[in-house]
Amino acid sequence: MEVIFHMNQAVINRVKNPKKCFSIKGQTGILFCLLFVIFSLSSLHAQNENCSLKIQEAEDLYNSGVFAVIPGLLGECLEQYNNEDKQKAFRLIILAYFMNDDVEAAENTMLKLLKEFPHYELAPNETEDFQFVYHSFELRKSLDMGFFLGPQLTWGAIQEPWSSFNEEFTYSIDKPGIVAGGYMNIPISGSISFALLPSISSYSFKIHYKEPIDKVLIINQKENHTTLDLPLYFQFTFLKKKVRPYINAGIKLGYLIASETRSNMDRLDPQTGEILYSSVNTRRNNLEFRERFFYYPGGSVGLKIFIRNTYLFGEMSYHQSFNNALKKDRNRFDQNNLWKEGWFDSDFRLTNVSFRVGLAIGIYRIKKIR
Repeated sequence: MEVIFHMNQAVINRVKNPKKCFSIKGQTGILFCLLFVIFSLSSLHAQNENCSLKIQEAEDLYNSGVFAVIPGLLGECLEQYNNEDKQKAFRLIILAYFMNDDVEAAENTMLKLLKEFPHYELAPNETEDFQFVYHSFELRKSLDMGFFLGPQLTWGAIQEPWSSFNEEFTYSIDKPGIVAGGYMNIPISGSISFALLPSISSYSFKIHYKEPIDKVLIINQKENHTTLDLPLYFQFTFLKKKVRPYINAGIKLGYLIASETRSNMDRLDPQTGEILYSSVNTRRNNLEFRERFFYYPGGSVGLKIFIRNTYLFGEMSYHQSFNNALKKDRNRFDQNNLWKEGWFDSDFRLTNVSFRVGLAIGIYRIKKIR
């Protein structure tokens, strides 16, 4: 019997120490490791079940007027609880401290509760004692911070066509670009805030002729832009629920840091339509012909989904540039460039539509007021 006891004790020691468990080779090692897993899971289950029972036990003790043991009873289980049970445990600990005339400990625990659950709301039938401690603090959101990412579509609206030809052309949508950046939201009142979204975007649009120019020139041209953007919005949020719609209205400031045209051109025989000359992927830096600063009035509509003090958001934005893309006093048409490089220009304004998804976390300021 003594031998059996020592063997069982060895197994228990191995199970309690996983490093020793995995250091054993062969079938004995596998047995010890299995026992370790079973022992750990059963211990964890028993601990969680025991902690759940302690909340009811603490409530019974509180109702019986026994306060001193409640903080110690629940304190060791705080990290095991889910959010709902954790808030219940915090509440009972705060009440126990307060009823035991330890107001400082009650306030310190309330501070921990508000830091972890800034959206905590008092129940309609909450006790006056708990309300007294709760109202010892002022909780205000000072800032939301996060990031976003999404595709962007861009096209141009021609203000003044500048071409010696009659064929119709457009600055139309190319494949989606991308926009990414940071997110800052500063509260002004309960439903109004000021939002800043510093970002970088890269997009392209194409200059498209519906028919060959003078029936002798086919141009396929794309222009790529890279810009630094700063949308400045007033944000209006609706409802006070987990899912909250909102709208943004304001202006986007853009600074162009790169502009390049890529052209493919085919020169046709006007009689036969055969290709006489081709120019493939001709590149031209357009910065000297482009305004560097853009001003885009616009806004967006979106939805926030809250998870405690963090929220996911998705929005669709629309912006139309206030100024032309073509720099003033620059040549809008160059005959030599058109026939050799497949390049020309017009007065046009850019339009952006973007779809953004992001994540933001609320930063709160907790101030003791008494």
